[in-house]
Parts: sequence; C-alpha cells; structure tokens
Amino acid sequence: MASTVKLLGKDIAFERTPVGVGRPAWELSQFAYYMAQKLKMTNQVHLAVFKQIHEKGEPFTTSEQVKAFFIAQGAKVNDVDAAMTSVDAKFTLMNYDSQTELSGIKGVPSLLVNGRYMLTSTDHSPEELAELVKFLVAKSLN
Repeated sequence: MASTVKLLGKDIAFERTPVGVGRPAWELSQFAYYMAQKLKMTNQVHLAVFKQIHEKGEPFTTSEQVKAFFIAQGAKVNDVDAAMTSVDAKFTLMNYDSQTELSGIKGVPSLLVNGRYMLTSTDHSPEELAELVKFLVAKSLN
C-alpha cells in the first residue's frame, strides 16, 4: 500500500490508522506507531517497522522490544520513556481501536476511501490501486 500512497502524492489525503484487533503483536505494532508519532519519527521508522514485522518475520512481542527499536533508531532513552508512559498513550491507542471498529477494517492491508469503500485486495498493482482510489474518491464526492 505504501507504493500506492506514494503514487497518489498530494492529490489524495491519506491517514494511517494502525490496527490491533485484539492481537497482542498487532497491538504492539499499534503502540510502535503511536511511539513514532509521539517522537516525530514516523517517516524515519515506518519502513523499518514494516521490514522487521513483514520481511524479517519478527513482530514486537514486548514493550521493551518497542523501546529498544526506537533507541536503535536514534531516539533518546528519556524521550522514549516519556512517550511510553505519557497520559495520552492509552487514549491514542483506544482511538485507533475505535477508528478501526467504526470503519469495519478486519485486517491489513486495507484502504477505506472516504469512509465508504473498503479496498482489501492485494491482487492489483500499486498503479491500479491508485487509479481505483482516485475513481472512488471522485465517485464519493458525487
């Protein structure tokens, strides 16, 4: 999906929502996404998190692994500790879960276009998906 998002460029506003759906490893990935946002490292670490989970097959299994990951990416220990224990961490994660539930997303990758059209197919090229997203955005505006 990252290639599709890149192809859409600035034409389409795109908002990532990490999905946990009650799976511990996914919830830790949600937490890692929150940490990236909180530490203002999202662009820097997004691909590294993806590779760790999907290419190396090493999802996070503890919050200490999440902490170690961010420190290895150059975050300061104090900043990581503060983000991990911040008041808004729990509320942000609950918000991610609420967004996921309201959207009807059951797994990843998924694209929800303007709250109306759910795309889950991985059988299409990034170019085909980008064109489909553009079409569905235009259709949803009519």
